[in-house]
Amino acid sequence: MRLAYITRAYPFAHLGETFLAPEIRALASLCEELHVIPVRPHLRKSTLESAPEAVRGVRIAVASPQMLRAALTEALTHPRGALRALSALIAPRYRTSAMLKNLVLFPAALAVAHYVRTHDIEHIHAHWLTTPATVAYLASLMTGVPWSCTAHAHDIFSGNLIRQKVASARFVRAIARRNLQSLADLSGCSGESLYLIHVGVEVAPAPCPQSLKRPLQIVCPARLDPIKGHEYLIRGLATARDNGLAFQCDIVGTGPSEPQIRSLVSRLHLEDAVSIRGLVRHNALLHDLGRGRYDVVVLASLEFDEGAGHEGIPVALIEAMARGVPCISTATGCIPELIDADTGVLVPQRDHDSLAAAFMRLEADPTMRRKLGAAARARVMAHYDIAKTARDLYGLIDAGGPRRAQGTANVASAGH
Repeated sequence: MRLAYITRAYPFAHLGETFLAPEIRALASLCEELHVIPVRPHLRKSTLESAPEAVRGVRIAVASPQMLRAALTEALTHPRGALRALSALIAPRYRTSAMLKNLVLFPAALAVAHYVRTHDIEHIHAHWLTTPATVAYLASLMTGVPWSCTAHAHDIFSGNLIRQKVASARFVRAIARRNLQSLADLSGCSGESLYLIHVGVEVAPAPCPQSLKRPLQIVCPARLDPIKGHEYLIRGLATARDNGLAFQCDIVGTGPSEPQIRSLVSRLHLEDAVSIRGLVRHNALLHDLGRGRYDVVVLASLEFDEGAGHEGIPVALIEAMARGVPCISTATGCIPELIDADTGVLVPQRDHDSLAAAFMRLEADPTMRRKLGAAARARVMAHYDIAKTARDLYGLIDAGGPRRAQGTANVASAGH
């Protein structure tokens, strides 16, 4: 099968969507050709490492001469299809901001449709129900090539033609149970085309044992954004220090909250114990996790907007667990679907005292850290191994996304 895989910016981007790389590699081993097409590429050169020969990174930059030529060719040779696609954008009533974003990318959708025709693409799969799904949806309308989509978290609540997209797609995959239910509720779909397939990760060889030396080595791999709750993490670290805990914490990532985070670290006099490392190459971070550099991974994520603003299942946690590193996280979003008392430590959101207590508990009990890490790794191997999740996804694509009702939604991979 020749498959088009629509992303937001990956692999022509430094930041974001690096979690797609394992799925791209795994799908490429199952299909004849995999054409990765970002709707908004940022870089001129692909950052996808160790890509199989079957993978083609396709850069169609917005408003570039290449894109405009392809869009014009598609519109002139298939005017009815182009008008039908345009009508699908402007006829329904939905958020004005979403419509404007869609209209900006309409020429890109025309260009992708032209690419789909000229490269004999047999199926289109998009990540995110926002603009990547818009491009896939319109390209499918224009070409008749079936399409599908992976829905994550915030994109489900974006108000961007959700009902129309779910009705048009051969299937939609959600990555967490909670979000699968939200998708069913918001789309009005009875569930015959909705499936649960987790985001998978590559399960590394048995990790190196942790050194168990003081101070406790902590890492928070998350973009510096309010939803990640760094304020409460830093306050929790200050409380743990005041109670005698020796630690080193690396904050890995960049984002809009960086000035506030740096200021708080300074105000609480944590400069010697907290390092804001900025952007770290994904493979380098995975290497550090696998080699036992860190004793604990932490996320202090928050929920906003009555559940509409929340985490899915963070890949950073799955990757740490795959390497046997115990995790501390807030019980927000879909995280409790991944972590429970057997595989990590969950604390309430916006509760820095509970975070501090969790750090101190794990520092004082190395045996518990080892047990949690081993159980976490076993859970990922059972339910989040990319070899399995990619097979499940490709099975739906290759089988044409059969529509069979099973209550609220179909479950391709039950997971935990």
